[in-house]
Amino acid sequence: MNGKQIRSGIATLALLFSLAGVAHGAENPRVITGEHWQQSSQEQKRAFLIGVFNVVGLEEAAQGRSPGASAVTVLDRGLKGLTVTDVVQRIDRYYAEDPERRSDPVIRVLYFGLAKPRAEAK
Repeated sequence: MNGKQIRSGIATLALLFSLAGVAHGAENPRVITGEHWQQSSQEQKRAFLIGVFNVVGLEEAAQGRSPGASAVTVLDRGLKGLTVTDVVQRIDRYYAEDPERRSDPVIRVLYFGLAKPRAEAK
């Protein structure tokens, strides 16, 4: 693993921790500590790790299509200013508007349906 991959991984983890909301009582935690992790349920921990794996896969896909592209950058820029609650509500609304879309992967909805359009509009 090279330095760029390590930095990308760290940025991914930081973004995911801020999105995961595993810190109790914190809407947009900037740094998640072992204390937050220890207060989280096994379900929250598993959900966080599944999210990490999804974003890593998304980052690999973005890098593969056009070198230099970064899914993490798009997510960071596109979700800036939104709270975790805002994101949850928007994803809920996406599925509620058309029940046939329930098989759409959440990471795809988050990236292509929410973050990317907002990032491109800025």
